[in-house]
Amino acid sequence: MSVPAPANIEFLVQAVGDEVALAFVEQLAGQRIFVPRTAAGSRLETLYGIEIASALSSRYPQEMWNVPVCRDWRIRRYLEMGMTLNQIAARVGVSLDAVGRSLRKPYRGQMVIRTGRPRYVDGRQIDMF
Repeated sequence: MSVPAPANIEFLVQAVGDEVALAFVEQLAGQRIFVPRTAAGSRLETLYGIEIASALSSRYPQEMWNVPVCRDWRIRRYLEMGMTLNQIAARVGVSLDAVGRSLRKPYRGQMVIRTGRPRYVDGRQIDMF
């Protein structure tokens, strides 16, 4: 099951792929960067590669672009990669509770992910929760 990218970075994921887009967003999440008119020879190309620089330059030429945090997407991608909830919390920079809340809400048509530990159910009692 692949996690669909948020609409605000879908163009970037289509241009460079999930892994590269994830690494880029992880590194610059929440920052504002200048996107040059042309990618070739730019500082953006030097730092992040021609693919990312070209994708951004074609979409936002000569603009300041706020790199989205994409917290819910990153959390689900890291879970898909096999990280523990503690590792995800550290990587995203949020609390363990915030990771759990993110996974308990629907994301772009995907089902809610249950993160709680299994609870004991006594067959002699009615289920109250």
